[in-house]
Amino acid sequence: MQDKPLFTTLLAAAILILLVLLPFPQPAVMAQSTPPSPYNLIAAINNLRNANGLPALQINNALMSAAQLHSQYQASIGSWSHTGSGGSSETDRALAAGYGSGDSVICDEAVAVAQAATTVDYIVNVIWNDYQHRNLVLLNSRFSDIGAGAAIGSDGLVYYTVDHCTTGGSQTVASPAATAVTRGSAAPSPSAEVIKTVVAATPLENGSIVHIVEAGQTLWSIATAYGQTTDQLAALNGLPTPNPVIYVGQKLLVRPAFTPTLTPTITITPRPATRTPRPTFTPQPTRPTRTATLEPTPTSQPLVTLPKFDRRWFGISLVAICGLGLVTVLANHLLRSKPGAKEPPKDPTKEP
Repeated sequence: MQDKPLFTTLLAAAILILLVLLPFPQPAVMAQSTPPSPYNLIAAINNLRNANGLPALQINNALMSAAQLHSQYQASIGSWSHTGSGGSSETDRALAAGYGSGDSVICDEAVAVAQAATTVDYIVNVIWNDYQHRNLVLLNSRFSDIGAGAAIGSDGLVYYTVDHCTTGGSQTVASPAATAVTRGSAAPSPSAEVIKTVVAATPLENGSIVHIVEAGQTLWSIATAYGQTTDQLAALNGLPTPNPVIYVGQKLLVRPAFTPTLTPTITITPRPATRTPRPTFTPQPTRPTRTATLEPTPTSQPLVTLPKFDRRWFGISLVAICGLGLVTVLANHLLRSKPGAKEPPKDPTKEP
C-alpha cells in the first residue's frame, strides 16, 4: 500500500518536467507546389504550333538566359512587364545575351503571372488565348527560335517569360497583323509582307497624336511603337475586328486631344463703405456667480500588487521544489523498508 503514493508522485513529477522543459511544437508549414519548368512551357507552345501546322521552335541558350533574367526582374518588382531593367525591350535583352551573333534580329515576347499550381496548358491555351499573344507571338511563322524563363516572387506567384526570335536580313511576317495596303486594293493575304520600322509622331498642340500609315507598317507595329494594343487602336479609329485593315496614308488617331480645363475668371467687387459701430453696453452682474470646484475622486489602489516574474524560471523552481519533495519521500520510504528498522512505539491509549 505504500508504493501507490510513491508511484503517483513520480508520475506527477515526470509530467511536470515534460511540460516545463520540452519545447512547444511549431505549426506545420504547407509545402509549396512546384511550378512548371520553362522547358515544359516551350513543349506546350510547340504542341500548339504543331496542331496548327507550324514547325516547332528551336530552343536557343541565349534566349533562355534572356527570358530567365526578365522573369527574375518581374518577380523582383512584383508585376508583369515587357519593359525590362533599364527600359530594355525583348530585342535588347536577346542581343545583350548574345543572340544573333551580330546579325539583324527581330523578337516578340509573351509574359504571364500565375499561381504555382497553374499548369502550362492553362497558361498557353487560356491566359495567352487572345489574338495578340496567340496569333502574333505563339503562332507566328516568322519566328524560328525560342527561350523561356520562370521565377517565383516573394508573393508566391510565378512570373513566366517566352521570347520568340529570328535572325536574318529579311524581316517578314505571315500573321494577319493588319498590314497597310494601298487604298482601293484588296486586303492583305497571309503571305509574307516586309515590315517597316515605325517612327512615333510628335504630339500636336492640343495633345493629340495622329500617325500617318506608311507602306510596310502593321497595326501591331504601330501599336507597339506607341505602347498600346491593336484592340485599343482599332476601337479608337473604328476599325473592324478581329482582322482590321489599314491603308497607306491613313491617319490613325493614337491619342485624343486633351480636354481643356476652364480657368475661373476673377471678378473685382468694390468694397462697401465701412460703418463705425457704436460701442455696445455690457451689463455687469450684481453678484458674482460662484463656480463649484469638483473634488478629485480618490482611486482605490489594489491591496496586494503581485510582482512580475519569469514563467520559465517559475516552472524550473517548481520542478526543483517537487524534486526535493520527491527525494524526501524516497528517503522516508527507504528508511521504513530497511530490514531491522525499529517500529515506532505504539500508543498505549489505543486499543490493539
